[in-house]
Amino acid sequence: MNTQLSEAIEAEYDAYCLDRGKDLNRLYAMLSDYIKGVIAITIKEGSYVDTAVVEELAQDVLLVIATDKIHTFEKKEAKFITFCSVIAKNKALNYVKKRNRNRIKSLDELEESGKVVSAQEIYENPERELVKQEQKLQQITAVKEYLQLLMQQKGKPYKT
Repeated sequence: MNTQLSEAIEAEYDAYCLDRGKDLNRLYAMLSDYIKGVIAITIKEGSYVDTAVVEELAQDVLLVIATDKIHTFEKKEAKFITFCSVIAKNKALNYVKKRNRNRIKSLDELEESGKVVSAQEIYENPERELVKQEQKLQQITAVKEYLQLLMQQKGKPYKT
């Protein structure tokens, strides 16, 4: 991840430790950006990342850190940013497990209803399907042109 951002977060956390009355808004703003990156990498599907889910999970992580964890963290064991990253990663992994569990459940429901669907049908590339349809159309057009040509030559004698 971004080294400069993680160093800035560490410095801001150290400043907070020296003055517990300090406003944490700046720390949480920087931490939010970092956590969103950790979550996005963890829950990414191919090249797609649902930004709404990333935002929601980041808010959950910040709430956990702000209410429970920031006061229990001890700098002796690890850096603050590592501590926060582990919380974010665990929250994101829990989301991925739940998402995958729901997919399996919905596939089981399809099987039970008699609508058995292959994995290829589920994950078929729409662009590939469009190309297949275009190829079929070209084949139909070629056959049509050939039949028209044959119909035009119907009355003509066969030449050798």
